Amino acid sequence: MTQSMSRSEYCLICDTPVDNYQTTTLLGRHTASFFRCPNCGFIQTEEPHWLSEAYQDAITSTDVGMVSRSQHCARWTSALIHLFFDASGEFLDHGAGYGLFVRMMRDRGFDFYYRDQYSSNLFGGQVEVALTDTRVYDLITCFEVFEHMRNPREQIHSLWAQSNAIFFSTLLVPSTPPRLDEWWYFGREHGQHISFFTHAALSELADQLGCHLTSDGAGLHLFSERKIPDLALDLIKRPIVSRVLKRLFDRPSLQPHDYELALAQALEHRTK
Repeated sequence: MTQSMSRSEYCLICDTPVDNYQTTTLLGRHTASFFRCPNCGFIQTEEPHWLSEAYQDAITSTDVGMVSRSQHCARWTSALIHLFFDASGEFLDHGAGYGLFVRMMRDRGFDFYYRDQYSSNLFGGQVEVALTDTRVYDLITCFEVFEHMRNPREQIHSLWAQSNAIFFSTLLVPSTPPRLDEWWYFGREHGQHISFFTHAALSELADQLGCHLTSDGAGLHLFSERKIPDLALDLIKRPIVSRVLKRLFDRPSLQPHDYELALAQALEHRTK
């Protein structure tokens, strides 16, 4: 069975035969069929032949919330680590984009690393790891990445092999699935979103991974070996909580270390 056949016939999460959902136009000119799983509710596109065009610009011009999202994610992730993980561990931001979140986390004293297949590392400094990197991390973050995944089950299983905790954001399909022209998250103007999750689909993945799912029921989620209550995600989003935790467990910034590393590499480059 070819991949294109499987995408139009079987759910990429649970292998259930899918139903035709709707057809729309992506990037203003590509006709694309969408399919929905009657079991877990996952929505997927046909084989996304338009992706090479969609990723000519890795960060879409309509992503005007990138900076504020990075600020929020840095605050939430810091609180999550302080409460449930080893703050002195190593962390990876997968699908890190321009690296702004990585820079913010390193400025907060967390040893974060950068990885992205498509984007340029503008802010992540000298902490980029290869796509083939296999080291194990205390936590992997994936903000606004899951909806881009071409083979989500395989890609998420691959991430799980590198950590027993994945903290991620992706908006869940509403309980009444919307039309393709009614929900902005389908991203018809940029064509990069090709996988759309429900809580049931994430629960199915958690069962496959043998882990627990923590979710705020909207857009913020965690796969973890530890059972962490859903309420924890509501807690870390409260500004007062992050401020108190920062005051109690403030860590020295890694910015001086990164500056020395960047300076040494720049001097080495000049002498070649």
